Amino acid sequence: MSQLAMLDKYTVCFREGSGADTFVFCVENEQRNQFVVKIISHKLPQDQHAFRLGQLNNELNILQEESFPGTVKVYDVCPGECTQTGQETKIVHYLLMEKIDGGDLENITSLFGQTKIQENTLHYLCQKVLHIFTEIHQRGYVHLDIKPDNIMVDLTGEVKVIDFGLAKKIDQSASQVGVFGTIPQIAPEMYSDTCYNPQKADVFSLGVLLFRILFQCVPWRDSKENDPNFANFKTKNELFWQTFSHKVGQTIKPEIKGFFNNVLGCDADAREPLNNWTTKFTWLQKVVDEEKARAEIGSMAQLVSMMKMNARQKGLFEVSGSF
Repeated sequence: MSQLAMLDKYTVCFREGSGADTFVFCVENEQRNQFVVKIISHKLPQDQHAFRLGQLNNELNILQEESFPGTVKVYDVCPGECTQTGQETKIVHYLLMEKIDGGDLENITSLFGQTKIQENTLHYLCQKVLHIFTEIHQRGYVHLDIKPDNIMVDLTGEVKVIDFGLAKKIDQSASQVGVFGTIPQIAPEMYSDTCYNPQKADVFSLGVLLFRILFQCVPWRDSKENDPNFANFKTKNELFWQTFSHKVGQTIKPEIKGFFNNVLGCDADAREPLNNWTTKFTWLQKVVDEEKARAEIGSMAQLVSMMKMNARQKGLFEVSGSF
């Protein structure tokens, strides 16, 4: 399918956002149904072309072949359109996706400090993201970029995962080398230049995400020895928790400390797999009032949505007309 065959029947409403090599637009069809078009554009040296093209096609294949619960729907794709200029190759991918009105967890957790978020809602968020990523692991995939920006919350409080650009299908004995993901969610073993278990790296990343949900801050800037907070967590664990407890002005329960000591530990093999979390860690067994939690988090998503709308009206986001 050519890009025009995919896009000529849509009108651009506004730009949702952009990244280093990604543009996201809200579009609508003739029936005024709204969607999101994600445009991934890379200019690469010839020697990097095959690797990046394979990585992008991998994301498209996963999203087309799998229908994970709690993930954004992909309706159509236009993969691998390439043009070459000299030694440089430009690759453009288009994804037509479900539009989520609301915001990502990065936006929403930034509001937690402005309101007294209920503990029930924090537990709801933790349990929802755990359920989604447990299902992904049980189907034999790893995500490798678990972070607040990739967790969307819609206006009803429903949680959905996006961005499978680094995801891959693995077997039980899989190992890999290299650094994937985003600081501070990157597992320490990724920096070692040795083989590691990518599922255990996901466990670490999800642990950092839950830490951020519960405490609205990160445990450290990076999981390296030269980061003093990470070094204390690794070698002076009690000092880390004493210092952190003083910082946030609350006593951290032993079961919470035990959980994070396990899933954020440097011994990757000792980290509990996601499907064991609810049986091993009692705080994740807490019964939540889902209706109340969704109402509270949904209202925050509505606030984020209105803030984005105001930003567009002030010209902070570009509004276009058509492709």
